[in-house]
Amino acid sequence: IQKPETFDLLMKVLGDSTIVTLFRTETLPIHAAYDTVLGALKDPKKLAKQKTSLVDQAGPAATAGAAFHQGRRNYLRYTLRTLLLLLTDKPGLLGPKAPVALIGMASARDEILWLFRHLANAPTKGKGKGHGLEDDQLPELLYLLTELQALFVVYKDLVKQYFREFMGGLDMAFLRPALTGLNLTDRGNLLASSVLAGLDAAGKPGSAVPLAGLRMDLLRLQALMSVQNSPVPLQNQLPLADALNYMDLHAWLYDNLDEALYYFAGLSDLWFQPYKGLFLDAFHDGLLSHSQLRFLTSFAAVCDSFSRCSNDYFPEERAEIGKDAPNVANHVMVKCARLACETIRQVGLEQAQAAAQLLPHNAVPLFVDKATKAAKTPSKARTAERTKESLAALRQQQQILSDLCSS
Repeated sequence: IQKPETFDLLMKVLGDSTIVTLFRTETLPIHAAYDTVLGALKDPKKLAKQKTSLVDQAGPAATAGAAFHQGRRNYLRYTLRTLLLLLTDKPGLLGPKAPVALIGMASARDEILWLFRHLANAPTKGKGKGHGLEDDQLPELLYLLTELQALFVVYKDLVKQYFREFMGGLDMAFLRPALTGLNLTDRGNLLASSVLAGLDAAGKPGSAVPLAGLRMDLLRLQALMSVQNSPVPLQNQLPLADALNYMDLHAWLYDNLDEALYYFAGLSDLWFQPYKGLFLDAFHDGLLSHSQLRFLTSFAAVCDSFSRCSNDYFPEERAEIGKDAPNVANHVMVKCARLACETIRQVGLEQAQAAAQLLPHNAVPLFVDKATKAAKTPSKARTAERTKESLAALRQQQQILSDLCSS
């Protein structure tokens, strides 16, 4: 970090975060770690200026970083909402827009995990309250993320057909003259022929050939062209290198679309404590926000990815996750159902009270009161005020019920 350009890059990285993830919920306070490392040097005066700058960066990173990421979440909400409306209306664009959608989902996933990571490591007093880490619109971001995933799952065959035709069309049209015109070794020519044959087979209508072998040949060809003394160095063939990388991406998305969706948008780390407690707290806060009620079922959809965090190294977690994930999803749905039932009860009660006012024994006093000139003006004022408040409460309850039903 003695080099100015390296240190400037480090300061930018440390300028918007105070916590770095090591594994799952294992985190590291990065500013304190750098302070410890620089303080343990044999000659601490040698990097005294850098150490002072890193220490001074910790405070602004905690405040300015929260505002920066809040702005990113607001931007992602607007962008993903627009993208979701477009792809829902025109599902044929899922293939061409897949890279953009995956980048958007990955950015939203990173922002959500950043928020939970810093909430879990916020100062104990307030747990994020007053530190700029509050986000009342988090349910909407979760909803947009899960809806985009669901859209790709629904039109999975359409997306795979697009990438199959793309590999047999544009990828083949570029790679065939590019590879055949190169002065490769015998092994390189063999790999190039295998890649072109794989593309030709993948591009045939109705083809369902797995492309793992094609991707392996692509990797071998890139490795062969990257070794020292290669007759055709890949670093001198940048358009070809880009085309090979894009074709590898297309083949990967064709073969492993479900895996790609989890890779770019999975939130399985939220199953672990303390993230799971903060996850449920965000849901309960959403129950109190009328503008977020329609997005609350996304919390249940997130539980579907919890099982993906288990692996062969921790087999004992599978049974626990299998029991806990449905319980969390059931808790979310039960809370939403209870709120809907309570809202229906309140709307029905308001309607019953309004109907009861039209009964003869209740309507007669109103006519008598209206006929009494002395009490005419104050009675009309009180009646108008009472009617206005009742209508406002009724509209609010109906809006809550509509949002819950929409969810």
